Amino acid sequence: MVWHEIPPAGDPDRGDDPTNALRWVGWVAAVTAVAAMVAAGAEIWRFGLMLEGRTLVLSGAVVRASDVLVAISALAVGVLALVTALLAIPTLVRTHAAAARRIGRAPSRRPRDIVLRLLVPGWNVYGAGQIVTEIDRTLDQLRVAAQDEESEIVARIPMSQKGARRGAAHASTLTIGWWISWIVSAGLIATALLRGLGGSLQAIADTVELHIAVDLVAAVVAGLGAVIAFRFARLLTDRPSEYDRWVVQPPEPTRPA
Repeated sequence: MVWHEIPPAGDPDRGDDPTNALRWVGWVAAVTAVAAMVAAGAEIWRFGLMLEGRTLVLSGAVVRASDVLVAISALAVGVLALVTALLAIPTLVRTHAAAARRIGRAPSRRPRDIVLRLLVPGWNVYGAGQIVTEIDRTLDQLRVAAQDEESEIVARIPMSQKGARRGAAHASTLTIGWWISWIVSAGLIATALLRGLGGSLQAIADTVELHIAVDLVAAVVAGLGAVIAFRFARLLTDRPSEYDRWVVQPPEPTRPA
């Protein structure tokens, strides 16, 4: 029995393959997560100085250093978050369409509808999670189909194992966790902005505490977002099976015709 590799057929998705863009989004989101952790540390330092300032006279140099670190880290997080969004929005639009085509379906949403769900304030708290979850569920259908095909191609797999490999496509716990953190982040940002309108010392202290929470949750959102971007890139590049482009050559005749 001799195996021959079938020449690869043209892939209609290669002209608009979002995998490289997804990897870029993943790396930028990872840097954003690190910057958010630094910003949270700066806010914690400032909060500690506020507590010490109730009973001690603080060094002016230390206070200025704290203020500079808070300002620089907050600016870095804002810039990186903006860059991440500018990269992620068109990439998610392309990934949504590419994922649908990989399972042989037309995209369920127009690019304009996806962009609105990602950009419109308030709506994007729900819409961003909706789009990411749809992509994840679609790519999970691709994964399930690949496992089913592999179980049919690879010989002598026990039926019990085949049954264990099959299952309905679903959104991953990772994606659901990101969506929850995204909603929490939006709520904390709104609360911090409202509390920042107060002018009392208690309002200032509360705002610092809220900024700590905002930065920590932002780090979670960016970190999970980075993992999701790399996950999408991997699912798009995975092939159904290492045997899917091989066929069995007919046996050679044992005697002259």
